[in-house]
Amino acid sequence: MEKEEFRSQSSMHPHRLEALTDGIFAFAMTLLVLSINLPNPKENSDVKLYVFSQLQNFWTFALSFLLLAFFWLNYSQQYHHVKKTNSVTVLLNIFILLFVVLMPFSTSLMNDFPSDKFAEIFFNGNFLLLSFLMFINWRYCIKMQFIETENKEHIALTTRRISWLPVISLLALFVAFVFPGWSTIVYLLIPVGMFFPSKNK
Repeated sequence: MEKEEFRSQSSMHPHRLEALTDGIFAFAMTLLVLSINLPNPKENSDVKLYVFSQLQNFWTFALSFLLLAFFWLNYSQQYHHVKKTNSVTVLLNIFILLFVVLMPFSTSLMNDFPSDKFAEIFFNGNFLLLSFLMFINWRYCIKMQFIETENKEHIALTTRRISWLPVISLLALFVAFVFPGWSTIVYLLIPVGMFFPSKNK
């Protein structure tokens, strides 16, 4: 009883979590551009050559930006149906946002040390923890019946999409261990699971 009472007292309106999350996602996505280094005028006289030399950095930046956009999209779809929260969901969301804010650092680490295996593992590990926490948060909301909707098909589709992200992140982390330098290609599989319509009725 005491635990349930604490959870009830620690709840807040889901819209407050959404507002905080929207702001932090936007801030983190904006900071990602800082992972691309500007040329030093004293050392780089050919700007075009320098830009082309940064293509790998542009790729990592674009990938991180789009992945955070996918995470934000899934989060928004989740909280379109979540009508209640408690202390557990608030805590889970805080840790979700922690790993969102960490993404600019992970991306910069990958760009500054492109041939370092640990930097690549750290990058993929960041996404894995973020996606896993979002999955746990969604499943917990379903278990606690915090979701209010009669559209079970949409709930099943959202569950399938949010389940796909940790699978892809885990695969990318595995590739980082076995074939360093190729793990980011794995994330191109995300649209396969996220945007293909479900066949279940």
